[in-house]
Amino acid sequence: MKKFDKIIFLACGLLLMLAALPVLAQQNIELNKKPLQEFDETVKPKVDNKEIDFSKLFLVEIEGYLTNEGRLDTKKTKIIRREGDTQMDEVAVSSVLAISDSGFFAYLGNLGIEKVNIIIGQDDKQFYTNLISEVNTIGRAKTITSSINTIVQIAKIQEKNEDTKLLLNNLRVSNDDKKVIFNCSLPATTAQEMIKRNLLKYANRKNESNS
Repeated sequence: MKKFDKIIFLACGLLLMLAALPVLAQQNIELNKKPLQEFDETVKPKVDNKEIDFSKLFLVEIEGYLTNEGRLDTKKTKIIRREGDTQMDEVAVSSVLAISDSGFFAYLGNLGIEKVNIIIGQDDKQFYTNLISEVNTIGRAKTITSSINTIVQIAKIQEKNEDTKLLLNNLRVSNDDKKVIFNCSLPATTAQEMIKRNLLKYANRKNESNS
């Protein structure tokens, strides 16, 4: 539960679907919290100063390749599409890089995933994250999809945190040929409230820690 909580508020809720991966992968991976903390420390003041508006429409698509250490290979990874509000685009890209630097994508690597296409966007109705990953064989894609969907059903019953339960209830995992497709979408207003709520939680916890 603690890993869910950290990822939800430390990544500002932008990678909503990825927040479920620690439970889905069933792996004990040690994350480096510093990049995520630095990301939040950069974003929170901009939100307070109204430089960032989470209600703005945007879309970012990233083509990523994973290293053996479970991070995005910066030499191969590239942004292939950017649309809408430039500030939200920057926040989305920065969140992906922070999560990569934390070692979070090792959860994907442990599932046998080497290449990912990440799409993060918000239109006038919904906030959504799509992650399309490619594995070696069709059989492997089917196995991963089946295993994750089974774990999702179990996690829905066991999870107590309301935000995490909401993410799990809106997570869809399917396969197409050699691709495993993750999708999570929420009503735009619900996602915006979640992001702001968890940013405030993070700020309060940081103040308490400093005290």
